[in-house]
Amino acid sequence: MSKSALIGFILPLLLLFTSFEAVSRNPTTKNSLSDQLQLARRSLDEGGTGRLQKMIVENGSVTMDLDVNRLNGIKIGNGKLEQVQFAVATNSFFSILVFNDLLRGPEQGSMALLPQNDAAYGFPVSISASLKQLAVEKLPADAAFDLAVRDAKTGFTFFNIEGHQYDYDADAQLLSIHGGRLLISNEFAKGLGRSADAGVAVGHISIGATMQTFEITQLVNGEIKSVVMPPLHGAASGNTPTLVSGPDVIVGDLPQVAQGGNDTLVGVDIGTTPVHSTLIGDAQTLSDSARGGDDRLISRTGDDAMWGDAQAMLGSAQGGNDMFVFDSANGHDSIGDFGQGGSNLGTDHIDVTALGIHDFSELNISAFDPSAHESTITFSTGNDVIVHSESALTQQDFLFA
Repeated sequence: MSKSALIGFILPLLLLFTSFEAVSRNPTTKNSLSDQLQLARRSLDEGGTGRLQKMIVENGSVTMDLDVNRLNGIKIGNGKLEQVQFAVATNSFFSILVFNDLLRGPEQGSMALLPQNDAAYGFPVSISASLKQLAVEKLPADAAFDLAVRDAKTGFTFFNIEGHQYDYDADAQLLSIHGGRLLISNEFAKGLGRSADAGVAVGHISIGATMQTFEITQLVNGEIKSVVMPPLHGAASGNTPTLVSGPDVIVGDLPQVAQGGNDTLVGVDIGTTPVHSTLIGDAQTLSDSARGGDDRLISRTGDDAMWGDAQAMLGSAQGGNDMFVFDSANGHDSIGDFGQGGSNLGTDHIDVTALGIHDFSELNISAFDPSAHESTITFSTGNDVIVHSESALTQQDFLFA
């Protein structure tokens, strides 16, 4: 990815004009949004002029107070609360949107938790074994809960979180999440052999995180005037979950370029949740005498929309020679500008080596539609790619194992 990578270009605009209601799935909390959230919403609705910041966690701390008796199925007597302290891994991709210094809302992402001591808490074996690889994850908007505590490596959910509030101090760039109740998840309850305990409150959680800006967008009446990406303050921790990366729109260079770089763009999985990514190798628009780079676009498990060069090719712009890479469980993807050497799109290839495909005859490709210039490659049930190409796909369009 070049230094001028433009990340997260579309999602902020969608959220700008969408009400933030994901403070908590608890109805009481949802109906008591803070004044700053209401002010941010009004300022956007009245013109959308100002500065939009996308921010991630620079560092922070998490405190969980857990009822050991409840966790172990003991309901008699006063619960013994054990306080577990965690640091948040540097540059964990738990991101928020801030408009004119007012919190607009969180985005889907997660923060890795690093336990601060090795005490024996008397917790059930399963959670004790995962204590060094937990993460707090912001769930999709349509999920039953807003936040959850999961094993970052396996995706196993231990606790759902309800009743929490978000607060943001713009001067200190401090995000606080407080008042959260930890509820035993359905799968944790089943794992404990106590399915009836699903939803039982076993403690509380509070989070404090210093945020840092990774993208600043200047808007005038909702129109983007500039995008700047300041450098991050520190390297990502080795404990940051490897599946937690970038937002879900990735552009290799700038909105418009004269010469694109040779970039590698990778679709996004946030925590254990597939994300619908848009990967654009060079620019949203290539025009005049602009030239695209030779880019490598790698699909992940979400539904990825990919353009090796640009979403719009104007004038005498020339695309590069791009590679589209697929593995198993790629989801429902699309390639919007597959070049076969007969136009200004360059000569592209589809890499299926990771799928163990050795020959063109092993591919399941639908008949080419000459009016739409499309055909569909089906790798397995639920995993396919629609290819918009100049002509029907042939052996020469692929890189085989």
